[in-house]
Amino acid sequence: MATSILRYISVGFLVAAASVAWGDTLYMLSRPDGSFYFNRVPVSPSLSANDPQRRSQRAKRFIAPSVPGDTPGSGKSRYGSLVDEVARGYQIDSALLHAVVSVESGYNPKAQSPAGAVGLMQLMPATAKRYGVDDALDPEQNLHGGAQYLRDLLAMFGSDVRLALAAYHAGENAVTRHQNTVPPFETTMRFVSKVLDVYAKRRGSSGH
Repeated sequence: MATSILRYISVGFLVAAASVAWGDTLYMLSRPDGSFYFNRVPVSPSLSANDPQRRSQRAKRFIAPSVPGDTPGSGKSRYGSLVDEVARGYQIDSALLHAVVSVESGYNPKAQSPAGAVGLMQLMPATAKRYGVDDALDPEQNLHGGAQYLRDLLAMFGSDVRLALAAYHAGENAVTRHQNTVPPFETTMRFVSKVLDVYAKRRGSSGH
C-alpha cells in the first residue's frame, strides 16, 4: 500500500513539475478524500482567506527541477518583444505587463494552474471567452486577452495599479465588495506585492 502511494506521488510530482516554469515552487496538497495534488501556492485558491479548512491545510514544499531543454530566462528572451508590442498596442506600461507575465507564469506559455488559469497571463476560461481568446495557450492570443483585461481594470479603478492587479487576480467584484481595497486574501495580497516589486525593479532598470 505504501509503495503504491509513493508511486502515485512520484508520478504526480513529475507531471506537475513539467507544467511549471524552471525554478517554480510546488506544494503537494491533500484533499479531504486523502488524494494529493500540486499547486504553485501553499493553499487551495478556491478557499477564502478566513476558511478554517484553508488555515489548517498543510503543504509540503518542492522546488521544481529544470525541464530538459529549458534554461532560466529563456521564455523572457523569446516573448519579451511580443510583450512590449502588446503593451504598446493597449497603452500599458510594458514594465507592468512584463511584471504580470513574470509573476503569473514565469514566461511559460504552457503554464496551467489547478484553478484552470492558463498561459503567459494565466487567463481563466471566462476571461478568455470575454475577450475573444479562442486558444488561451497561444502566446499572442493570451497576451492580447490579458492585456485588454488589465487595461480595462486600470480604467475601472482610476489607474490605481494596486487595485487593478488585485482585481486581475481575485476579480473586479472582489475588489468592489471590499470597498475598493485589496481583498484580504493571502494569495491575492502576495500576488500584488510580487508584481509591484518586479514592476518597480523593471522601471528602475529602464530609467523610468
